[in-house]
Amino acid sequence: MSKIFAKKLKYLREKKGLTQEELAQDLETTKSTLGHYEQDYQEPKIEMLEKIAAYFEVTTDYLLGREKENFNTKEELKKKIS
Repeated sequence: MSKIFAKKLKYLREKKGLTQEELAQDLETTKSTLGHYEQDYQEPKIEMLEKIAAYFEVTTDYLLGREKENFNTKEELKKKIS
């Protein structure tokens, strides 16, 4: 991955007003692991990446920097594709 994921994860967490500890609890992981993700020291496994995307209602492509926009609904995505 890249620093893009780390930056986006931190951005999304802060946007929701969550601490690392709160988010870690919601994702059923540790604060330390989440901190490593945000500092780009560790990469999440695909299952965790999918869990993070679902939690924040974004796509995995968005988290990985492959998509510039954040589509919250399938309808928004369909409009963009059309």
